[in-house]
Amino acid sequence: MGYEVHITRAIPSLYFQRFPVTAAEVLDGVRQAADLDVPTNPGPSSEIFPITVGKDDWLLFSHGELRTKHPSEQLIRRMLALAATLDAWVLGDDEHIYAEENGQIVARPAVLTDLPYPTYFIARHDKISASEWEGVVGTQSDFAWWTRVEARVPSGLKWIGSPPVACWTGHPAGKPVPFFFDEYDRGIEVLQPDSATLTRMRVLAPRLDAEVLRDPP
Repeated sequence: MGYEVHITRAIPSLYFQRFPVTAAEVLDGVRQAADLDVPTNPGPSSEIFPITVGKDDWLLFSHGELRTKHPSEQLIRRMLALAATLDAWVLGDDEHIYAEENGQIVARPAVLTDLPYPTYFIARHDKISASEWEGVVGTQSDFAWWTRVEARVPSGLKWIGSPPVACWTGHPAGKPVPFFFDEYDRGIEVLQPDSATLTRMRVLAPRLDAEVLRDPP
């Protein structure tokens, strides 16, 4: 596949669909930049489209992030400028975070404080289906479907639009806690749960004939 660099609101980048940059935001940035163009005619809710950068470079918007392969230093600089307008990270496949310091491009590895770990799963031996999870959520009075999440972006913690996610609304702190349905592992993933959230997970797990695990199932 080759080495890719991403403009994303997620560290690690595998969570980019949970913490998306929207097509509308990207298209607005393209309209304001003389060196960016979209050769197709995507709408504000489009999921994938290419962007040309100058004469020779390109980015691909895909499902909540922008990416390109083997970018030159010049293109990385342009990605950093665009990312700044989107309040997003520039991140390599190896989870190196790109930045410009004293006129130089630097890439530092993501450290533990950058990452949303530990993560815990509600999981079982066989996979939990999306419809099964939706059915259980519908029976829980302290859960609701939200279309925004709190993301850690370069400016700090920020609420952004997101695909619908089941949130526990009964946390003692009053802040909704996302319970992400993991389509790959087919479990329910919670990022950095505190003791109250872990207790709620353990009460909920038997409704799915599941248990709470520290690692992916």
